[in-house]
Amino acid sequence: MRDAARDLSGLARRYGRDGLHFIVAGNLDTSSELRRRVLDILRGGHSNEAERLLSYMDEIYNVLVTMDYPDAVTYGLRRQTDITRSIIERTRGDITLSFRQQQLEQTIRDAEENILSNEEF
Repeated sequence: MRDAARDLSGLARRYGRDGLHFIVAGNLDTSSELRRRVLDILRGGHSNEAERLLSYMDEIYNVLVTMDYPDAVTYGLRRQTDITRSIIERTRGDITLSFRQQQLEQTIRDAEENILSNEEF
């Protein structure tokens, strides 16, 4: 994480305020796109891929939250970072619900099989 924050600081010096804005905005947009991808994956059933993408979202947030520049320089980064955090938490909740639903469905199938196998006797 420190390397990423240092890299962002270097980019800010190299590309200036506007360049930094586009880099940060791109990372924030990436989190939203990753959420969309996670939701697409969850529609097909719970997957470890969804959790992997969530970890990328966490990494992006962890880098952005370390940037301690005035809002005038970052065009409201703090607010955008807060929005990104809420997107990540909603995604984490969706993944958890998907996992728990999958477990519940398996438990119901197992119970049905047990009931049917006991009726045969």
